[in-house]
Amino acid sequence: MGPVTRYPALDGIRAIAAIGVVATHAAYWTGRYGPDTGGLFLARLDFGVALFFVLSGFLLFRPWLLAARADADGPSVRRYLWHRTLRILPAYWVVLLVAFALVPSVDGTGPQGLLRSLTLTQIYGDDQQRTGLTQMWSLATEVVFYLLLPVFGWLLVAVLAGRRWRPLRILAGCAALGGLTVVWYVATRTVVTFDISSVFWLPNYLDWFAAGMALAVLAVWWETDRERSPAVLRTVAAAPGSCWVLAGCLIAVAATPVAGAATLVPLPLGEALTKNLLYLAAALALIAPCVLRPELTAGTRWVGGSAMRWLGAISYEIFLVHILVLEGVMRVLDLETFTGSTLQVFVLTLAVSVPLAWLLYRTVERPVRRLRDRVGSARPEPRPVRP
Repeated sequence: MGPVTRYPALDGIRAIAAIGVVATHAAYWTGRYGPDTGGLFLARLDFGVALFFVLSGFLLFRPWLLAARADADGPSVRRYLWHRTLRILPAYWVVLLVAFALVPSVDGTGPQGLLRSLTLTQIYGDDQQRTGLTQMWSLATEVVFYLLLPVFGWLLVAVLAGRRWRPLRILAGCAALGGLTVVWYVATRTVVTFDISSVFWLPNYLDWFAAGMALAVLAVWWETDRERSPAVLRTVAAAPGSCWVLAGCLIAVAATPVAGAATLVPLPLGEALTKNLLYLAAALALIAPCVLRPELTAGTRWVGGSAMRWLGAISYEIFLVHILVLEGVMRVLDLETFTGSTLQVFVLTLAVSVPLAWLLYRTVERPVRRLRDRVGSARPEPRPVRP
């Protein structure tokens, strides 16, 4: 068997992640976060960020693994960085300029604020994130991973595995990379104290990216040498429904006090790590069956159908615009922050964000993608998901 070139259900997973992020922000803006079960569950819909990060680790690390499997040189770092730049920045800059032009803000203002936002460095220091753009912390975190991925690829594939296909060694490297998050949590809650903006920095979430990278190793192993791959992969591939039930159970556990309160304040060490690892396990349980059994079945057709894939294709643009839309919805409804109906605000925000996202996709992303593709043919990687 050869490597898979398309994972149709992953776009649907991205759609789920985007909708979850919109829902949790609607809940926060309307004051629905709370210690009750419903409030904790709505707060835990920020699990969508974990899905995005695991997907990025999986899809972006995969070319390094395919090169090692084929005993070939790794991907062009220059092409990779060019593609990432054109994938992320143009649409982001459009939304950024709209926010600076139309939305008043106390934080992140002036030339310095604009420069920080343009360069996605607004998460380094307090009071730097501008109104209407506060969700961009996760994009700023993800961009640091993009920049470091060639280094991670070199360390894990070239140095640790000697540029050869040695999946166990690479998996061990991914585990060590993810372990840095545990070290970071312990250090920053017992030894070193940073300002509150440090909760947005990459080390807090590196294990999510590393989990996606490890899943990429397992997927390539499964696709190219099924007989020698771990037997558990066969079980996962055969039972997507069970895996998704497991993911739901893990999120349900996360929506209890064991994973901390529904708050934006940094959690204590035990609760913070519990929440992080529950999100990681739930994300893997959702994504792994879609990767190990890419063909759509009765159990996966709903997430890989045309509507979900269409939403997944514009999920990045939904992410970009939805806070601006949410702020506008609150104003139109004449609602103060932490008041109003969560359901009403969520539905209106999503209903407006989707067509705006589609417009941004058609007028910015698609033309820029054509420009990006003129640079040279990228190495084969799964379609149509674009992290």
